[in-house]
Amino acid sequence: MALIDMIAYLPKSHKNYDKMLYLYQHLAEGIKKTQNMKDGMWYQLVEYPDLANNYPETSGTGMMLYALKKGRNLGLLSENFNTNIDKGWAALKTFVKPFTDGLPMVTSFCPGMGIQDNITNYLSVRPVSCPSSDEKQQPHGYFSVLMAASVLEF
Repeated sequence: MALIDMIAYLPKSHKNYDKMLYLYQHLAEGIKKTQNMKDGMWYQLVEYPDLANNYPETSGTGMMLYALKKGRNLGLLSENFNTNIDKGWAALKTFVKPFTDGLPMVTSFCPGMGIQDNITNYLSVRPVSCPSSDEKQQPHGYFSVLMAASVLEF
């Protein structure tokens, strides 16, 4: 997200523009390859979407979609990304549901967990929703869905 936001404002005449664009375009290719095309989402452990207990992760999916769609909007990525973007956005929207107060609730995102030592420890931390009936709220789960919506819906 930060890389495409920076490129959007970096003058093409800047001495590092081409390097930044190269990095972004290659990162976008990697992002594309890690999407689970069965359901359109990116998973908590993006390299292992079929691993038991791995789960579709909404905040990561929102960040990936924002980065890809903004690049498409700026003409920095080819139309080959459209299927990934469309499939991802359709999938991500299914994880936004009404909460008990009728306002939006984002589900299936990773709570703050810090750095873990191994795959088992990462996957032992289960996804959460926000808002939730739990005492501890995880509002960071909203931001990437909103950022994705800002480039996909407007």
